[in-house]
Parts: sequence; structure tokens; C-alpha cells
Amino acid sequence: MKKLAILAALAVSTLGAFAQGTLFFQNALTSLVTWAPGGPNSGNVAGTFGVKVGLYYNGALVPLPSGTTFPIAGTSSSGAVNAALNGRFTLAAPSTLTVPGLTAGTSGTSFQVKAWAGNYTSYEAALAGGEQFLGVSAIFTNPTGGAVDPVTQIPGAAASLTGFQGLQVQQIPEPSTLVLAGLGIGALALIRRRK
Repeated sequence: MKKLAILAALAVSTLGAFAQGTLFFQNALTSLVTWAPGGPNSGNVAGTFGVKVGLYYNGALVPLPSGTTFPIAGTSSSGAVNAALNGRFTLAAPSTLTVPGLTAGTSGTSFQVKAWAGNYTSYEAALAGGEQFLGVSAIFTNPTGGAVDPVTQIPGAAASLTGFQGLQVQQIPEPSTLVLAGLGIGALALIRRRK
């Protein structure tokens, strides 16, 4: 009886692995990653700045196949050939992501795209490392592909990332700058109180 239960559990987990939701991680032409006021350039983020993006589901970074990163496409905005692609995700393969914990052919309601600069593998690592240029999108809903066809038993195509509506990369002040600002406000409050 125990052996049957173990075999059943293995079969269910195997089927679950094949029925994970999949997404084509490429944003629509109108959904761009842009600079917030104070960014290095106005408009879309240029590919040469080294900004990377990651897809998050339920607060966790969706793992990338074979350690691939998804940088911003394009080059500088000074008239280079690929400047029109600035602010868009790279189109380099592989761009299909499997979303752990999300059933194929359903909608996930807690997706988010996060962006960071520097030589980091995630937004959290960049934040902990003191990176100044960071961005977080609003939480959005997105359908997933990958549902297995009942006749052919072949998984369906990945769904496009249509729920993402863009984000702004902002310059976050260094902690030392925030501490100095806090001390200045505190000193002003003390002076005012003594008067």
C-alpha cells in the first residue's frame, strides 16, 4: 500500500512538472522601461546602461533557463542603429519562462517586473548591494500558456506577457545621503524648538 501511494505521488508530481504555466517574456511595443526624472537620460532606458529585468511571481524571481539574463535591448540614444529598441526587453532566445507554482492555461494575479542596474543577478541583490538605479512595476495579472493538448499530449505555446504596462527606473539615494538629510532635518527641528 505504501509503495502504491509513493508511486501515485511521483506520477502526480511528474504531471505537475509538465503542466507548469509558461510565459513568453517579451514586452509589447507600447510597454517600455523608462527613466524616472533624474535618470541618466530622458525617455527610454538605453541598452548600453546595463539595466536588467526580471519577472516575479508571488514575490519570487522566476528562474531563467540556463542562467540567461534579460537585459534591456538597444544601444545608446545618440543615433545608434538599435536605439529604437531602447527600453524593450531583449529578444534573445530563450525568452520562454516556466512559472513554478502556476498551472498551465490559467491566469496568475501577482506578477511583477523589476529592473536593476549593475552586475547583479536579481533586484534584491542589487538593492542589498547599494545599487542606485532600480525600478518596480505595478502588480499585474497575466494568462499563461503551456496547457497540454488532450489529444496530442503536446504542451501549448507560451502566453505573451501582455499584462505588463511598463515601469520607471529611478535613482535611489545612497544610505549615507539619507542619513545626512535626516540629521539636517533633526538639527532644524532642534533649532526651531529652542526658539
